[in-house]
Amino acid sequence: MFAPGRPPLGLPWPRQRAVALARPALIEALAAWPGVVVHTLEELYQPPAPSLAPHRPAAALTPTTGSRLVQHLIEVADPAGFGSCHGLLACGSSWLYEANPANAAERDPIALSARAVLVRLLRRHWNPAAVPPGWWRRPSRPVLVDHRLVLLATHHNPNYYHWLTLPGLAPLMLQERFALATPPGTALGLTAPPGCPLPPFVRPLLGLLAPELPLLEAAALTAPRLRFALQEHGSDVVVSPALLAWWRRRWQALAPPVSHPGRRLFISRRGARSRRCLNEAVLIARLAPLGFEPLCLETLPVKEQLEAFAAAAVVVGAHGAGLTNLVACRPGATVLELLPGDGPFNHYFLMASVLGLRHGHLIGRRPDPACDDFTVDPEQLLALLALAGVEIPA
Repeated sequence: MFAPGRPPLGLPWPRQRAVALARPALIEALAAWPGVVVHTLEELYQPPAPSLAPHRPAAALTPTTGSRLVQHLIEVADPAGFGSCHGLLACGSSWLYEANPANAAERDPIALSARAVLVRLLRRHWNPAAVPPGWWRRPSRPVLVDHRLVLLATHHNPNYYHWLTLPGLAPLMLQERFALATPPGTALGLTAPPGCPLPPFVRPLLGLLAPELPLLEAAALTAPRLRFALQEHGSDVVVSPALLAWWRRRWQALAPPVSHPGRRLFISRRGARSRRCLNEAVLIARLAPLGFEPLCLETLPVKEQLEAFAAAAVVVGAHGAGLTNLVACRPGATVLELLPGDGPFNHYFLMASVLGLRHGHLIGRRPDPACDDFTVDPEQLLALLALAGVEIPA
């Protein structure tokens, strides 16, 4: 799809038809182009110990699972002509996006049968947050800016986890990792389809982590000089220890002193669409005498969420994006995760392990096998607290 030395198509972009993954051959081809420099970071992480549980640990929450990740920071200059369109990176007639096991088998949408195209259109209609190429939009004419851009490729994904980790903040971490200067006048570039605004937490988040970079938002953006990141997933779930260490440094540099350390938090998901703990009120009532306070993260600004986790000694909550705030926890804190089943729910187990947090989990019971909502036995939760060494008053 990409031939070394062959310049991409000029702007404005034609209708994109091809889908290019961040495979090694593609990266080699990109690195061979005039005006393109590729910096690569390979990370392999294996958790040293299993997650605590009062029952047999979930298969994914043991040292037998790990994270394999390759990240590329790509710097391009004329005549490369890259850009971003509707949350995806683009070049000529191709999309560039992360390579992972979930989308590696996807094919060129133009080559699909009529029935497959119809199925995909329906899926796109009902699930607009699906990662590419699960959604497809005609590209817009790109806005050309005459200064440098750092592009955040978001896949038009509203999920808090992916904005705080991968792919969202990877370019910011990688340019620091490779000691690359950010010249004056550099801006952050974010693209989203018309009528699909960026999630409300994005601007406050970037204001915290990159206050020195102005933010440009458009349906499509390009510039003579820009940086962007691509990832190759070698496992179903990936974490970047380098990114988590970067996050912790950034947060510690800007966080106010903790005024109420030792908080015990119960993270509520009652406003979520899935993985709701149906007997959450019962659990909150049992935990209240132990000093736990319920917290609805969707009602709090990003900074207040991070401050709450920074002050927490114990966090209990169902698997969900709100647990990404573990990046602010102090080493040695405890996170106890409530799971709807024994599935690939090891995102926060891996994150906790990298960050030096104690992790435990409890597998609930799904009254309806077709739904991820579940219930948790309060007595098992108390047993997990005791197993994790959380002091329980008599």
